[in-house]
Order: sequence, then structure tokens, then C-alpha cells
Amino acid sequence: MGNIQCGTLVFDELGNQTKVIAVSDVMLDHDCYCVRFSDGSQMVADAEHIWETNTVRERANHARQTDTYRTQRRLKKLFDLIGGKRSYYLDVPTLKGAHRTTEEIKNTIKDGHAVKVAGGLQCNDQILPLDPYVYGIWLGDGRSDDGRIATADLEVIDNILDAGLSVNKQNQDFMYNIVGLKSVLRKMRVLGDKHILAPYLRAAKWQRLSLLQGLMDSDGYADSRGQCEFTSVSEKLADDVLELIHSLGIKAIVRIGRALLNGKDCGKKYRIKFITSEPAFRLSRKGERQKRDGFRGTHSLRYIIDVIPVSSVPVRCIVVDSPSHLYLASESMIPTHNTAWLVNEALRLSVKYPGNAGYLCRFRATDFRSSTQLQLEKFLPSEIIRVHHKTEMFYELVNGSLIFYGGLQGDEETKTKINSMELGWFGIDQAEEITEKQFLLLAGRLRLIRNGETPKYKGLLTCNPDPGWLRDRFIEEAYPDHRFVPALPKDNEKYLPDDYVDRLREIYPEAMCKRLLEGNWDVDIAGNYLIPYSEIRSAIDRGFEVSGDVVAGVDIARYGADESVFIARQGKKVIGIESWRKQDEVDSAGLIAKYIRQYKPTMTYLDAIGFYGVFDMLKNDFAVTAVNVGEGAENNKLFHNKRAEYFSRLAKRFQNEEIDIPDHPKLASQLAGLKYHYSEATRLLMEKKEDMEKSPDYADALMLAFSGGDRVHRRLKPLDTAGFDRNKQSSVVERWMGK
Repeated sequence: MGNIQCGTLVFDELGNQTKVIAVSDVMLDHDCYCVRFSDGSQMVADAEHIWETNTVRERANHARQTDTYRTQRRLKKLFDLIGGKRSYYLDVPTLKGAHRTTEEIKNTIKDGHAVKVAGGLQCNDQILPLDPYVYGIWLGDGRSDDGRIATADLEVIDNILDAGLSVNKQNQDFMYNIVGLKSVLRKMRVLGDKHILAPYLRAAKWQRLSLLQGLMDSDGYADSRGQCEFTSVSEKLADDVLELIHSLGIKAIVRIGRALLNGKDCGKKYRIKFITSEPAFRLSRKGERQKRDGFRGTHSLRYIIDVIPVSSVPVRCIVVDSPSHLYLASESMIPTHNTAWLVNEALRLSVKYPGNAGYLCRFRATDFRSSTQLQLEKFLPSEIIRVHHKTEMFYELVNGSLIFYGGLQGDEETKTKINSMELGWFGIDQAEEITEKQFLLLAGRLRLIRNGETPKYKGLLTCNPDPGWLRDRFIEEAYPDHRFVPALPKDNEKYLPDDYVDRLREIYPEAMCKRLLEGNWDVDIAGNYLIPYSEIRSAIDRGFEVSGDVVAGVDIARYGADESVFIARQGKKVIGIESWRKQDEVDSAGLIAKYIRQYKPTMTYLDAIGFYGVFDMLKNDFAVTAVNVGEGAENNKLFHNKRAEYFSRLAKRFQNEEIDIPDHPKLASQLAGLKYHYSEATRLLMEKKEDMEKSPDYADALMLAFSGGDRVHRRLKPLDTAGFDRNKQSSVVERWMGK
């Protein structure tokens, strides 16, 4: 990696050649791990290195979708009756995984991670000094110091003659001299030193396959199960053959044993075993034994068996110009990943076109610094940076290109700064956060003239589905200079876990799933959703300071599939979310007591509809308020009940950017799924829980946490409730309080 520079050609996971468009500095003192694979391969990477892996669960889910599995499932009873063994088959090319860091793999090693074996390297035809098949025969059965070979197979001789060489039979049994071979081998500098020259390892596929066939016809064989094996007593040659096999997209395993001749130990021998659909032999007697189909798919996967901490080594990241951003690393040609699309495109436009200028941003500069800029800095090599102007917030590259960065939210000074720019491109991350006016502000800056020429201007946007100006501009109006590229799960199946869609449907409401899975951006307008998804995303990790009272809201589960949720907030910032399932009132009261002691709220608001018993167990020991959201609203002219009123207040907080929530998928999805309509023409009414697909337990708890507004909370006098067993309550609360 240390020798790789911009412009260097490497290979992607399909074996295609791809250009390196950016490299990072060599990084020191990173936490590093040795990743060990089932075939004996290993690779050292830092904790943040990204891999594309699939797990046991993902492979099992994938196998269940195959026709083979369905057929065997139908025949299950027959197999059980005859005592047969069912084998499940993987269609590896369509097997989907996910991007995971080395550290994530280490922490979930029991999940059974695997990476796909890379495709065969796609290389150009090479002008080689010796026919590859003949070279392979000599490496396997040739004398090291001359051009003679030993073989009992006339087919081998016929193949050598077909290569245009002449052969003379020697007096010794099975010994043949290939005319002129010794002279060629001397020029190749392999006489007395058998190894595979580098040009042969990066020749065209047919040339590399011919070389392998020569090696296998001489020192290889197919066993009774049709598996291929090559054997050599030379470690150097064995390493070369292993790399050759890997370059053809074939997984292989090396076994080291002892070479015996008439009972005499002759030293180590190296056995390379593999299976492949490619014809590994030209000899008919060997080729007939080779198994070339009916594989289960495991031969196309490398299984990660361990991730071991090692001493830190210098590491480096690269950006490659391929659709997947994957490239092959190590002699085993293992696919790995490094970067994201937006940063990749920004670097490509800056490096490829000297003197270019661009603006990379998000709505808030703080969000940009905590996300997009980290990726940019990770892959922007220091050697191509002339100056980093931190105060003015831009990079000046050695080729004259400028990369400005920051946010679009700001005062007149920010607007004036952007208005003064002359850009060749701009990139907006999470474009649903911004307004059309801000988009047009940047679009109007595409006026750079470079060396008297006008470049091809580009505006790059990433976004989550959101109705509004993005839909109107890119989909409804479909301006001729606008291009919408949907990135739906069906378009990216190769890079997603098998259960991705199922998990999406489990987490998100129906309307959100239609947007994410089908690209339907109309559902929000038709569905009367209370809080726009863009406002929810903008509220995540806003970076508000923690200040003011700690207040909690608790929504208690009513049905078996629902969750009870405790949410604590301090001022405008949510500081904790806890949840539990299927507990009776006594245990729920105990858990609430535990979380009250943990977060120490000045007031806790409980949903009391049907749960006054829980309130009664807590009221004498904690500051709690029972809230009946079904009661009439304080402003009964605008709202049907307190639930509609409190949720309306909560929506106002999102609209006015007065709330900071954590990145919690269930909370975000439930907030996005809140629907409303109007009763009696003018009063706002929220959709009933029983009419919703999923109970909004997290959203309700958040609503309760903010139901008291921003006032300073004091402990309120508890309500009197009849029919309550004080002895039972004391034992429960004391148990959870540790008394």
C-alpha cells in the first residue's frame, strides 16, 4: 500500500481494473488486528477498516430463497424417512451482505462472518517468452537445469507440439527434450530456480488458465470426490501457484506435510487443494475425474475465523474509481472497502480537473464537521494539499483546485461568502435538510471559467425520500439538466443484508416503507403526517448543551407486542431511552423506579390510561404525575384531546429546532408515522393507536417527557387512589431501589 499513488491501477471485487483516485497519508498508532480466514489467508487492518461481509443468518436467509431449498423443503419427509442428509445451496453471486468495520467483526465474531471470493482478474493479453502450458509442464515435471521433461502421457506431448515446439524422445524412459527450451528458460532466468514470472501472473485469463493446466497435468490430480490438488516440495513455487489460482477467482487451501520416497523423509511438501468450474486439466484421464458443477457455494466464500489484536502497523486508505468502491488486498485478493459516494465524487472532480472549485456541505456546519468532513479528511492525501485554510474553511490542492466546505445555515456573512464563490461543482449531503432557495443559491454559483474554458458543471446531492422541492424539481418537473438516481434496496441488493427489507418493514411505518422501498414520495402529502421526516432527521444529534431540569416520560405497554418506554430529557436534549416488554404492573413499577433513581428527574409523567396501579406504587416515593391524554385539551377549540395538544406542541419543537434527539431508529420511525385529521371541522385529532400498524410507544414517551413544557418542575401532591395494597407496593419499589 505504501507504493500506491493516484493513478495506480488496482483490481475491484469483480476482478476489473480500477484507478486509484486518492490516497491518504500513512497513518500510525492505530489499533490494528490480524484477520484470519478459513483458507489460511490473513490480513492486518486497522479497527476502522471497512469490509463487506455476510453472516450465518444472512446466508441462511438467502439459502431459503433458492429453488433448491424450496424443493428440498417439500421433500423433507421423504429425506427423513430414508435417513438422507439435506444440503442447502447458495447462489453466491446474488448473496448480499453489509459493510462492517474490523472492530465490528471482532465484536460479533460468533455471527460467522464471511467475505466473497473475488472474481478472476481481468487482464490484457501478454506477449510471453514461452507458451504458458509448456511453462507449467516444465515447472511441474521438467528438469530444473535444462529443457527436458518426464511424462508418460502422450497427450502432454501433443499439447507441446500444438504450441509450435519440437520434441525429441530421449533414451531414458518417459524423458523428452523440448528443442530450444533450455535457451528460452535461461533468458527467463528460471533455470535452477523454478518459479512463476510476474508477467504470467498478470496475463490474460486464458493464458493464466493454460499455465495452471500445465502445472496440474504434471504435478496435479483430481481425487475420488473430484477435488483438485497440486503438490510441490518447493515453497516458492507453491506460493506462486497459490497466487495464480487466486488470480483466477478460485479459493484454495494449503496443507503442509512431509514428502516421503520409499519411506525416506525428503522434507516438506505443499498441497494446494481447490474446486472450480474451470477446466483445471487438459489431460482427459484427469479432467474426467474433476468435479465442475453441483457445488454448494461455500467454495466462493472465505470465512473469518478470528480477529486478533496485533501491534500497530502503518496503515493507509485509498479511494478507487469503481461503482462499489471495493478493491482487492493481500496476495489472497480479498475484497475490502474504503469510502462513500459523495466524498469520492468530490475528490474525483477536484483531482481530475486542475483548477476546479467546489463547495461540499450540509445544512448545519456542525453536522458536516461530525460526519462528511471526517470522511473527506480520511481520504484526502496530504501530499496533494498545498494549504488547508481552517479559518476560511477550504483546501487548496497542488493542482490549483479548491474544496470549500461548511454549512448553508447561517447569517448574512455566510450568504455573502457563498455569493462571492465561482464554482465548478457543489455537493450537498442530506439535501432534504435544506430549502430550494439554498439549493438555487449554490446552483447560481456554477460559473467558474477555467483557463478560458467553461467546465461541465455538476451539482451532487444525497437525500432521504422527502416530499417538497426535491420531488418537484427532480421527479415531477424532471428538468432536462436534472438527473434522479434512485438508490432503492432492489437497486443495491448485492450490498445489503438478506433481511434488510424485512427489518425496514419492522422498524418503519407503512408510508415510510413505501418511500424507501418503492421510491414513492407522494405518501406524506396524502397521509397527513404530523412531523415531516426531514425535521426529524435534522433533530438527530443537534449538539445542544445539556442544561435545565431532567424530566421523564413513560408509556406503559398495553398489549403483548408493545413495548414500555422510559425517556429522560434534560432541557431540550433527550439524554436516555430505556424499554422493556411483557412485564406486569408490579415489575413495570419496579423498572420505572430503577430508571428514576438512575436519571433523577424532577418530574416523571406517566401515561395513566389503564395504569393507575403503577402510578399508585410510585407516587409516595417519587415525583410522578399521572397523565390521561384522552381527557379534554386545555385549548379545546383547537384540539380534540390532550394527546393531540401535546403532540402538536412536540411537532412545534421540531419545526422550531428546539429539540435534540438521539439517532434511534424506532423513535424516528414512530415520530414519522404520526398521522392526524380534523374532527368537527376545526379540532385536531391524532390517529387512534388501535388504528395504527404499530403502537407508537417511543413517540408517546417522548410526547409525555415534553408535555409539561419548559417550566421548572416541582414535586406535586399525589392523587388519592382507592383499592391499593401498600404492602405490595413497598416490596416492589424497595426491591428495585436496592433497600
